[in-house]
Amino acid sequence: MAGLASAADVMPQDGWVVVNEVLTLRMRTRPEAATAIAQRLRPLPDASKFVAEKREEAVVISSGTSVILTVTPEEARAQNSDPMALAQIWARRLEDAFALPPLKSNTHDVLLAIGQTTEIPLVGRGARQAQLVAEPAGALRIERRTGMVRITASGKGNVNLTAKIGNETWFWRVNAAPWAVKQNAPLQAQVTGTTARAEVVAAAAAAAVQSRFATEPGAMIRLRGIRTGPLSAGNSGRALVDVLVHGVGLYPWTGTVEVRMQNITARRETAEQLWYSNEPENLRDPQTLYSHWLTTGRPARLLTHQRNRGTAPLVSLVKLVNYGQTTARVSLIAGDGGVDQNPTLAGYRAGEAFMPDWKEGASLVLQIPPGSSVPVQVHELEYGDTSSGLYVFHMLEGAPDSVMMVHEAVAPASMPPKWREASRVERPYTMARPETIPVGTIIINRTNSPVFPEPKRVETFDYEAGGRITFLRLGQQAVTGNEGEALLGNFGVVYELNGTIKNPTDRVAPTEVVFESSAGYTGALVFVNGTLMKIPLLQPKTEHRMRLFNLQPGQSVRMNMVTIPLSGGSYPATITIRPVE
Repeated sequence: MAGLASAADVMPQDGWVVVNEVLTLRMRTRPEAATAIAQRLRPLPDASKFVAEKREEAVVISSGTSVILTVTPEEARAQNSDPMALAQIWARRLEDAFALPPLKSNTHDVLLAIGQTTEIPLVGRGARQAQLVAEPAGALRIERRTGMVRITASGKGNVNLTAKIGNETWFWRVNAAPWAVKQNAPLQAQVTGTTARAEVVAAAAAAAVQSRFATEPGAMIRLRGIRTGPLSAGNSGRALVDVLVHGVGLYPWTGTVEVRMQNITARRETAEQLWYSNEPENLRDPQTLYSHWLTTGRPARLLTHQRNRGTAPLVSLVKLVNYGQTTARVSLIAGDGGVDQNPTLAGYRAGEAFMPDWKEGASLVLQIPPGSSVPVQVHELEYGDTSSGLYVFHMLEGAPDSVMMVHEAVAPASMPPKWREASRVERPYTMARPETIPVGTIIINRTNSPVFPEPKRVETFDYEAGGRITFLRLGQQAVTGNEGEALLGNFGVVYELNGTIKNPTDRVAPTEVVFESSAGYTGALVFVNGTLMKIPLLQPKTEHRMRLFNLQPGQSVRMNMVTIPLSGGSYPATITIRPVE
């Protein structure tokens, strides 16, 4: 170790005793005593041992036969301790500091944001006198602190920083990188509905962060939590989104993004069209399944239901593609049924996710940048898996024929990595950023995609006790599409059944309303007078009682029932109103 003395580097500093650039102990009651303690420590060799012990009535720290200092009760009280406990802590620190090599840090690699200042530990008996050199010169501003080297990066790039004394060196590789985020103002996001549930508000905020939070190219955004609540029509609020933004060659940023929320309307738009994506139902190869242009002011309801029968995994991908030159705003009600080996259960879960928000008109508004696409459904399917979904799209703002909904089966390897990762979540746009449309992309317009222009059936009924049993058939009379296609089972069609149940007799009339799986295995989700009833999946020809009325003489009851035949079920099904046997 030529050029480097073997004695420890000991100095007093504002009441501290600094050994080899380590703050070992601080005298609070007698700061001036630090100078005398330093003088006693300087002659000691490297690797000296220190002991805390009681000698007569005092607690001392000694090394060999030399007493270094006495720990008084007053000093211990000033440090919220007792003399022996404090002496043991100080003795251990002194011993650790004397055992240090000439130069030591805790790292060789430093990641630093441009303009950011950080402190790197540097201790050892040569640390205070070591020469610090950065290459290239001028890339770092360097300042010394006790036990630290403070550096500030002046530009992007890799810098080698070296500490050298005698034959001893320590080096750091400093990577100065741009922040992963740029300067950002609070974001804006919108929802709709009588009351948008907290989940919908959170999803709108997350989508805003993914699509509009300004980051450096190549940065990825990971959501760590969202704090918000429900939002009723006409009101404003905020969501606080905790995020991590990182990427190769970027300095990571962790923080909270404020999203100012607004519920812009309570009106529920009636879907004027049903887009039915079920052809083919059994997938074997990648292909475009369905596509259609969105039209401003004309909401559309999309039903998807496919099963993978091929030899390789496939992804059921629904995306909104903005081919225009301006940002488009599309409100979305999402019913993601996920993936299941049971096709009927997948369709049932899609309805469970869809119908509560659909009833309230609770949507979130997606902003789709020009020349980009946003994922709405990402379901990775192994053999035998079924994907199912129910969605309502309503383009609020955008150029005519600029936004297309595309449903396709794709190979997993062809997916953008973040989109494929988003197959684990119900709302992929909260996890995956919009993707730029590659230059030269061919617009695939499935002109044979079936469209059903009147996806609703309204029926009335009257039941009188003592009269004929009332049968209400769901999915029996098929709606027809623009090209005359018949939609067998009326999957995705809204049924609204309005009627009265009366007892004109002079006796109590027990009456029941029963759902029957007439054609096969199925279940149902029915709003009965505004309250959602979940009828479980039933085996063929079995029943589930929906309501029981003990009608008093002359009593009448109004009933409003709203339901949608769900994908994967067997229809027609029957609602029967009859006397209790």
